[in-house]
Amino acid sequence: MTQSKPAPHADSAAASTSPGKALLPRVLGPFDAVMIVVGGIIGSGIFLKVSDIDTRVPSFALIMAVWIVGGIVTLCGALALAELAAMLPQAGGPYVYLRESYGRPAAFLWGWAEFSIVRTGSLGSLACGTVIYFNAFLVSLKEQGYAPEWLADRLSSDVQHPGLSHFSQALLAIAAVLLLSWVNIVGTRSSAWVQNLTTILKVSFLALIIIGP
Repeated sequence: MTQSKPAPHADSAAASTSPGKALLPRVLGPFDAVMIVVGGIIGSGIFLKVSDIDTRVPSFALIMAVWIVGGIVTLCGALALAELAAMLPQAGGPYVYLRESYGRPAAFLWGWAEFSIVRTGSLGSLACGTVIYFNAFLVSLKEQGYAPEWLADRLSSDVQHPGLSHFSQALLAIAAVLLLSWVNIVGTRSSAWVQNLTTILKVSFLALIIIGP
């Protein structure tokens, strides 16, 4: 009696579905994944940093060189992460890569740095950037005469600090962080829906800026 050979990768497949092994639920589709990546790359920095870079670089050729070199470096990082993701298809991302390369202490320190410094600082800066542009939008509405009277009366006309007060802008930034945190706590699908919507809006604004002139 011949013994049948197991199918390729049968052991790994059985291990991935073995009882007691925690697996992340796959509730995001390809479109959601693309929107997460695009949304993570195109943040408020594209609106805040470009003018600052342009004013510090003396010529158009050097400005383009800065963006091209930055794009090449970013592409190398993306390809390296893609290779690592293919080699180590586990939940955890950089934590898993650092753990396998340098051990658990390095991965543990990176995880806490990501939680307490990197991610929190990024969220704070994004919230502040959003409120800065929202304040500029309100000032523009007031200058064009489109702002409601109750809103126009509350906007400062100070040349140095027009629009909302610093305290009001801080409260809005905190409220934005708390609101998006609540959306993520509610569930992955709700956070994906918000992510898709905001990413489409950002890409649409960028397309308008590119095509408009």
